[in-house]
Amino acid sequence: MRWMVAIAMLCAGCDVEAEPHDHARESTSFMGDEPPCPERTIAFGDAFPVGHELWCALPSGTKHGYYKRWHPNGIVQMETEYSRGLECGVRRQYKLDGSLQYEGDKGPCAPL
Repeated sequence: MRWMVAIAMLCAGCDVEAEPHDHARESTSFMGDEPPCPERTIAFGDAFPVGHELWCALPSGTKHGYYKRWHPNGIVQMETEYSRGLECGVRRQYKLDGSLQYEGDKGPCAPL
């Protein structure tokens, strides 16, 4: 999939028709009060109840920015941040009842 994105980017000005983009996995925005994706990144996934994960990624597919995952019952399971594929910032994990299970600092997030 990554090579298709690279080819599509190289052929942006070409007359060659690139493979259609998978909009089914792309999200238009985060819900609630979550921060938007950083510049030059795209929101992927869907918030509960449509999906169970929502994250920001670079065009290459590498996670960069906010990440959130939900338990099957709709309670947030985890929220964290990524910087060029590496987890950073504060990570919070929650139990099925919504109570905090873990909170830890993964270190500073490098800007893009």
